[in-house]
Amino acid sequence: MTVYYYTAFWFPTLLSAVFVFFTAALLQMFTKWHQSDYGVLPDEEAFRAAVKPLAIPPGDYTIPVPRDRDAMKSPEFVKKVEEGPRVMMTVFPNGIAGMGSMLVYQFIYVLFVSWFAGHFALRVLGPEAHDHDIVHTVWGISFAAYGFALWPLAIWYRRSLKTTIKANVYAFIYAVITALTFVWLWPR
Repeated sequence: MTVYYYTAFWFPTLLSAVFVFFTAALLQMFTKWHQSDYGVLPDEEAFRAAVKPLAIPPGDYTIPVPRDRDAMKSPEFVKKVEEGPRVMMTVFPNGIAGMGSMLVYQFIYVLFVSWFAGHFALRVLGPEAHDHDIVHTVWGISFAAYGFALWPLAIWYRRSLKTTIKANVYAFIYAVITALTFVWLWPR
């Protein structure tokens, strides 16, 4: 393939990333679909009062946590697991989070997915590809990138199945937008 195809390929990559980024923003801002993703603690204030003095640094935690494989089998650890509570949590830094850097990282992610899907579709299908093949290839790769990584969170970390399915509906929409943009602007 010539340099033309790779330079022409950047326009649909960038445009599909912009379309997906703004679609995601609109869906997040104007739908209430994610309001039920996280439950409310029975007594949030009591929880906050109990954990605030601990000054837990930002990070991911699980309770109880074994220190090694042998500790997982110890009667003490097994008792803690049986008694509960069992918790997996992410602690954020205190204060209002600025969204600027997160939006930049999100756009870079979306741009990478568009590039990845388009690049492999162009390499596999070539510039003379039929629209049907472009849609299926770009859509499939995009959907896998946006949606499949979420399922291990539901399997291993017990993230809500409902939340995972909703996120995969978004992945479907983003993949359609990416595929249609590439069909429209496919470097021929």
